[in-house]
Amino acid sequence: MLVVIAVIAILAGLLLPALSRAKQAAHSAVCRSNVRQLGIALISYVGDHAAYPMFIRPRTNAPPDAPAWWFQQLETYSGATWPATNYLTPRQPVEANTGLYVCPGYSRLPGVFALSALASYREQTIPAGSYGYNWTGGSLYRDPLLGLGGGPARIGRPSVWDVRESEVSNPSGMIALGDAALLLAPAGESKGKIVGCSNLAEALWNIPVRIDLGMERPPTLPGDYDSPVVAMRRRHGGRWNIVFCDGHVENVRTKALCGRSDDVLKRWNKDNLPHRDLLGSGF
Repeated sequence: MLVVIAVIAILAGLLLPALSRAKQAAHSAVCRSNVRQLGIALISYVGDHAAYPMFIRPRTNAPPDAPAWWFQQLETYSGATWPATNYLTPRQPVEANTGLYVCPGYSRLPGVFALSALASYREQTIPAGSYGYNWTGGSLYRDPLLGLGGGPARIGRPSVWDVRESEVSNPSGMIALGDAALLLAPAGESKGKIVGCSNLAEALWNIPVRIDLGMERPPTLPGDYDSPVVAMRRRHGGRWNIVFCDGHVENVRTKALCGRSDDVLKRWNKDNLPHRDLLGSGF
């Protein structure tokens, strides 16, 4: 009997990793299908507007129900809506979220789909979730913004501006949207839970991503960054599903997405240049 139990234990030990990898592969396949469909929705939007959705459109002089966030602007084309928040409260169960904007690998972490109202942006709850949009490009939040999501007023610009289709030099070589970089929520009802960054370009500065790449952990930024590293490795076995501006999808390793080579960096920017100078020291 003891021998039988030992054999069963050994077989279980051999099978469980294989089953886990199979589950990751199945989740990744669903996720790739999601981002492919979102890429089609994005192309359709650009075809109608000759411009890319803004990351967030100001609500000045706009109806209360006017689309604001990038994923809301795509709803007409994707036929899908962003999931209901699932941070809730300790007394309420986490909601089961499904749909085009839900990566099953992210949902099972479980990842939340909004930060609490304690952390707001322009008087709105900040969306978080499976996927991020390449809003700022490699410059992050500094001028010039090199991503797809437009920007606020600047001297010589209108009150808001979006990125015209003609501004993207190499659509097949520019990242549009895909699996979000992960962090732990810092405050509110979702504190300590996994959240995906709505701005996909945050991946270039994301501390867990840097740790995963073997880069030095900044000593001035205390916090739990190891949990998001583990979560990103669990999501798709350390890979990312990314759709480009021409609609093709790539399943890439972290180094191929967030490494520091010129070939990697230029894929974040609409002018197809690496702009290494904009990374700043230590990055």
